Amino acid sequence: MKVTMSTHAQYLRITTAAAAGLVCASMSLAQNYIEPPTNAFLNGIPIPCMKTMDQVEPRTLITSLPYTITAPGSYYAASPLRGCPASNGITIAASHVRLDLSGFPVEGVSNSLSGIAVVGEQNNIEIRNGIVCNWGMFGIDAAGQAKDISVVEIKAYGNGAGGIYVGENSYVGRCVAMNNGFFVPPTNPPPTDGIQAGSYSTIQDCKARYNKGANIHGYDYTRIAGCTASESAEANGIWAEMYCTIRDCVAAANFSHGIRVGSRCRVVDNTFADNGIMHPATNAAGISVEGSNNFIERNILAGNDIGILVANMPSNPPTGNLIINNAATKNGIDYQILAPNNFSGPVDSFQTGQFTNSNPWTNFKFSQF
Repeated sequence: MKVTMSTHAQYLRITTAAAAGLVCASMSLAQNYIEPPTNAFLNGIPIPCMKTMDQVEPRTLITSLPYTITAPGSYYAASPLRGCPASNGITIAASHVRLDLSGFPVEGVSNSLSGIAVVGEQNNIEIRNGIVCNWGMFGIDAAGQAKDISVVEIKAYGNGAGGIYVGENSYVGRCVAMNNGFFVPPTNPPPTDGIQAGSYSTIQDCKARYNKGANIHGYDYTRIAGCTASESAEANGIWAEMYCTIRDCVAAANFSHGIRVGSRCRVVDNTFADNGIMHPATNAAGISVEGSNNFIERNILAGNDIGILVANMPSNPPTGNLIINNAATKNGIDYQILAPNNFSGPVDSFQTGQFTNSNPWTNFKFSQF
């Protein structure tokens, strides 16, 4: 019995050793047959084959101000940047530029110019993800001859002139403009708006509060959607020129009108509240219709000096405006349609808490509740 067990143990040891030898031999053969290519070494040293970050995403780091971009490409910040007197912070003098602030502030100093300025006839520029504050002039000045500008997720505050200005065919999205425009005199066009966009632009999901000029100002053919414009210090919440669409916005507690609208605009599904009430002499309206052939529908008008105002301007009275299905409550005057030749649905005053008018174009008021 002992002999058998010893023989069996010896057999297992021999078999295990043989298997280990085969594995080692196999590994040795495998290693012998893995030959690196001849171009993998330089002077006997392996050449790195990984790409650098500049090769994966070529970008230029901005480390100090002032800085001027003169070539197309991608530029970024990796730390807070502080400006100098009598100078812009970052000047963009080229088209096809992407500037990413990486969440950092670009901060002005006393007697500085604009935080980010686009000069000349540049186009296809994107500015994103950061803070532009305390500049002597504009936070972002990309108006003038520039066009096709995108400004995304920028907060502009405390700048002496306007907050964010872009030229025609531009996009401003998810931005904030606050407390801008208090250190320059008013001119036309106004340099003190919170956000201003040239014709054919889109302003979307933005917030503008307590700017000296209009909180949000869109020129012809501009779409303003999902924005909040509140507490303009001396002007309107939203100023829409001609052929604009304004929808799903809130304009509240502004010095003057909640929205000032020119001609051939569409103003639908917005809320205009408490405009002008802190400054009764302004006779501010939730919606002030100052042009012709506008479409005003399904807006909420609450607590304004006047809900909807169509003034009878002697030299050029507004005509052909269609005003239907709006709801007004607790305004000084709910509907003041003074100019002739405009089309307003009848007003149901909810005297008994029930509809008294079955006209499908009815406007409503319920100030007694």
